Amino acid sequence: MKIKFRKQITQLYRKMDDTWKNVADQYGFVCNGCEDNCCQTLFFHHTHIERDYLVEGFNALEKSVKLEVLHKAEAYCDKLLLFSSPDKPFRMMCPLNLEGRCLIYDHRPMICRLHGLPHELSDTNGDREHQPGCRAGHARFNTKGYIPFNRTKIYTQMASLEAAYTRTIRRQGQRIKLTIAQMLTQDT
Repeated sequence: MKIKFRKQITQLYRKMDDTWKNVADQYGFVCNGCEDNCCQTLFFHHTHIERDYLVEGFNALEKSVKLEVLHKAEAYCDKLLLFSSPDKPFRMMCPLNLEGRCLIYDHRPMICRLHGLPHELSDTNGDREHQPGCRAGHARFNTKGYIPFNRTKIYTQMASLEAAYTRTIRRQGQRIKLTIAQMLTQDT
């Protein structure tokens, strides 16, 4: 990844982390490996820059750790392929999670950074869609009332960064929809 883009995504991720922490602190919320662990939630990621940055972090791991993660990623992909229960969500630990901690924490994607807190998104008409946050924090969130956390500007900045990045790497217009496990098994 070119230094220019590494610097830009690092800065955007830092802004996400700071914003999330500020709101979480106002709620008195600490994300600490609850039963509703987001690392077991099925998330799809849609940006090339995040995928490439994640793979860069993965490639910095020791070879033995990488092999263990790839084995878990393949098992994840196999289980996902066989999963077909519309009334029950897919739950499996992210292959990059070891003993409750992310092995590439500084390279984790946007959804891993922003998940959990109540938030809103604004559309082009200014209408806002509110999301309640994770189940683990509901009691705390409801007691405090909604603390504004509008993700729209962050998403817009990520979209702009992705557009510039895909133009540079000649993947413009090529969409992706991959889990972390799929990113690892396809790109390593």
